[in-house]
Amino acid sequence: MENSRSNNNGRLLLVVIISILALVLAWLAYNRSGEDLSTNLEQEAEQVAAEIDQETEELGNEIEATADVTITRAESLAARAEARTELLAVQAELEAEENYAEAAAEVQDIRQDLAVIYNNAEGEIRQEWRELDQELAQLEQTIRTESADTLEALGEAILSLEIDVRTDEAE
Repeated sequence: MENSRSNNNGRLLLVVIISILALVLAWLAYNRSGEDLSTNLEQEAEQVAAEIDQETEELGNEIEATADVTITRAESLAARAEARTELLAVQAELEAEENYAEAAAEVQDIRQDLAVIYNNAEGEIRQEWRELDQELAQLEQTIRTESADTLEALGEAILSLEIDVRTDEAE
C-alpha cells in the first residue's frame, strides 16, 4: 500500500510539475504574444493608412478625369449648338439667295471652329468628332458642287448637331 501511495505521490508530483511548467509556458507565450500583438497592430494600422491614402489618391484622379471629360463634353455640346445655329443661318441664306461659294466657306469655318474644340478630345468624344467632321466635309462638298440635294444634306447636318435633351419621367 505504501508502494502504491508513493507511486501515486510520484505521479501527483509529476502532474503538478507538468502543470506548473504548462502555466509558465502559457504565461511566457501570453506575454510574448502581447508584445507581438502591439507590433502587429501597428503594422496593420500603417498598412490600412497606406491603403486609404492610395484609394484616396485613386479617387482624386478619377474625379479629375471625370471632371475633364465633363468639361470637354460641355464644350463640345456648346460648340455643336453654335455650329447648328450657324448652319441654320447658312440654310436660310441658301434658301433666299443661293450663294453657294459663301455657304461652302461658312461650312469650312464651322468645321475649323469645331476642330479647335475637339482637338484634345479622347475616346467616345473623339469618335463623335470624326463622324461629325466627315459629315460636314460631305456637306461642304455638296454645297461646292451646287447639288440639287444641298438643302436636304444641310438639313441632315443640322439634325445631327442637335443636342439631345433627356427628361427622366421616373423622377
